[in-house]
Amino acid sequence: MALVALLCAVWLGLGVVLLWRSGLSGRPLAVCLAVLAAALAARLLLLDHITDDYTTFLSNWAAFFRENGGFSALARPVGDYNVPYLYLLAAISYLPAPDLYLIKLFSVFFDLLLALEGMRLVRLTLPGREGRAAAAFCVLLLLPTVVLNGACWGQCDSVYGSLVLLALADALDRRPARSVVF
Repeated sequence: MALVALLCAVWLGLGVVLLWRSGLSGRPLAVCLAVLAAALAARLLLLDHITDDYTTFLSNWAAFFRENGGFSALARPVGDYNVPYLYLLAAISYLPAPDLYLIKLFSVFFDLLLALEGMRLVRLTLPGREGRAAAAFCVLLLLPTVVLNGACWGQCDSVYGSLVLLALADALDRRPARSVVF
């Protein structure tokens, strides 16, 4: 559980640093920091929830990697998720924390990226509207479907959603190579 606490502290610290570096200041920054803390608290309340998807699929896949040598088990067929996600499951098989929490926290990290990139998109399309950019961050981070998807259900939709927003923001920011990568 110490690893879970450390990962949550890293999430919160990363959020604070990235918000600070985003250029927000004053009231918009203060609101975003408060929402960041509330968003983490909401997610922590949901981490213990176990879904049928977890018991039927994800826990078995994580156990398969743990019992078959982690990354070396990737040579054998397991699961029906894409390869990068299977690499994640292989990686967490080495960590001393419950798979349930590690799977969910992976998605929760991308919830933060989703909110940050949503804020960036608003800034790129509505320059000078810091309040709206901050509102986008807050809404995306507290959107019930976003909170429930990763922290409660252990799904990885925020991974793909955040990468789409990142690609769009990079395209608008005239970074075509990065946009294509994401």
